[in-house]
Amino acid sequence: LEAFGLVDLQALRGTTMVDVRPGTPQSMAGNPGWFSEYIVYALPYALVLLARPWRPGWRVVSLMGVTTLATLALFVSLQRGGWVSGAVVALYMAAVAPLLLSSSVGTSVSPRRQLWRGIGAVAVVSALVAGGFSMWLTKARAGDTTIDAGTYVTRLKSIADGDRLPYLAVSWKMALLHPVLGGGHESFAYLYDLHFQQPDGLYHPMPPLVQGALLFS
Repeated sequence: LEAFGLVDLQALRGTTMVDVRPGTPQSMAGNPGWFSEYIVYALPYALVLLARPWRPGWRVVSLMGVTTLATLALFVSLQRGGWVSGAVVALYMAAVAPLLLSSSVGTSVSPRRQLWRGIGAVAVVSALVAGGFSMWLTKARAGDTTIDAGTYVTRLKSIADGDRLPYLAVSWKMALLHPVLGGGHESFAYLYDLHFQQPDGLYHPMPPLVQGALLFS
């Protein structure tokens, strides 16, 4: 809402560790990276809407509405890590939502029908997100933000070009070392130094990653 100019939350933000980046949605700390992180973490909890005592159709509509808003906010945040992880979460939700809905209403649905329902939900949400993104680009063309379509194309191409692949490979190895509880929130830099940089580390030697991106990975 703030990014679209409907509300102004600047007065509510603190002054410590504020990293305001104009043109993208911000967390309360003023950082779009943290904003996208919050969305990815919170999005699966929207599945509880399928357990509400409403008609099945309203449950689906409410879930798709929340997912659409969250996905749009995630996309316009311009955060590549949020895009990749958010896509994984969205596919997971599309896969399990039909199962949860069938279980909550006490009906059985064939796997093929569940698959088509998931695909249909993804298609509808994608169309709604595309419409919202079109509105965002209209705002950009009006000069209300410094972000334009070319910025998104460049960011998407950078994912395909592989500048995040070293981080993905390292993250996978970390996940294998901590498969159940994980390594801890915001611990990437610490674990990278411990397991990849120290002489007695399991994956030593490993060349240093880009320090700026490493700290917030």
